[in-house]
Amino acid sequence: MTLDYLFAHESIARISILTDMQEPKPEDNTHRTYRAYLPLVAACRPDWDDKTVRKKTFLLVTIMQQTFLRHKIVSGVIDMDLTQKENRKVLHTRILHEILEG
Repeated sequence: MTLDYLFAHESIARISILTDMQEPKPEDNTHRTYRAYLPLVAACRPDWDDKTVRKKTFLLVTIMQQTFLRHKIVSGVIDMDLTQKENRKVLHTRILHEILEG
């Protein structure tokens, strides 16, 4: 849903992510997204310690942001049109498996 939201609100999402990268703040949108994903990642991997959950959640959020910001380049690299919702779902599933299984 996060990637779909970013693509559906492309202009606002781009501004938000770039602003958060340029001027990070403790309660910016990136941090709120990170906090929202923390309990989800923890629930998927109850065997991980807190440090690992935080690191893997950070990786997940960062990958989603970069995938969105660079979707034209990423689409070419992975040979998948990320403007298509189904392709984003496939990619996100792959990313989740990589992060959660690692």
